[in-house]
Amino acid sequence: MDKIFDARGAKDWAKAQPVESRSYVASRAALRAFPAIFLCRDAAYANDPDAFNMREVIALPTLFGLALSSAAAARDTQGAVKTGQELDIVSAALEHWSGEAASGFDPATADGDRAAERAMSATLDAVTGILESFRRASGSAISNSALAISKAVAVQAERAECAPDEIETHTEAATSAVYAAATRDANDPKQDWPPLWSSDLEAPPELLDLWEVGKAHLGKEPETWGFWVDWYEGLLNGQQPLWPVTLRIATGIESGEWAPVGGAALAARRIARITG
Repeated sequence: MDKIFDARGAKDWAKAQPVESRSYVASRAALRAFPAIFLCRDAAYANDPDAFNMREVIALPTLFGLALSSAAAARDTQGAVKTGQELDIVSAALEHWSGEAASGFDPATADGDRAAERAMSATLDAVTGILESFRRASGSAISNSALAISKAVAVQAERAECAPDEIETHTEAATSAVYAAATRDANDPKQDWPPLWSSDLEAPPELLDLWEVGKAHLGKEPETWGFWVDWYEGLLNGQQPLWPVTLRIATGIESGEWAPVGGAALAARRIARITG
């Protein structure tokens, strides 16, 4: 049984794995870390047009990257054959969206909270790590996911005014949970996308709280973000990523048509046509 305990272990594990296993574990690790991007302070959610719009600049490209990678990493159950050309299309689209998210990230949204800044940055690095897992033996998505989640838990615990020793306990438990989840994925012979967390391997409650924050934030514009909320909730609960739909979305990415800033509503309309 392969066991992954830390960043070095993730790297060593990846060296002995085929791309199918690496990308599967990497995608699921980054998906677990996704709620950490909602560590932005309330000011970042303001309706002020001059305020940082994290939904457009970070959430949208991150969601696209996660959707593309998870569908590409999933074993097909719908009769759709993944050709090398199709995977190249998804890989290029993933590179585009992970780059957009990374370049759009503004540390100022963390409002001077270095731990929050590190958690958000590590989440984006985890998405980039998925792309690396497709191209070479890399475990960076796993280690960056562990970093993102542990930092997010620490920030949430500190904001709740927990004692320092309690914060440390929560952080250590969160880190262990991430690597335990990666170990479970690495040893899953079916790789059929069970729930991201389970009753015997629960998500850190602080992370789930962040997803509730993010869900409420995205829910302010359900016509624009409803697809993404349902999509992430589905993966949390064990829904299989939809390869044919994702491929159509990936091939629809053209210059300027999926612009991160101001493009969420346009993206929603195009996704509605594809999925409808």
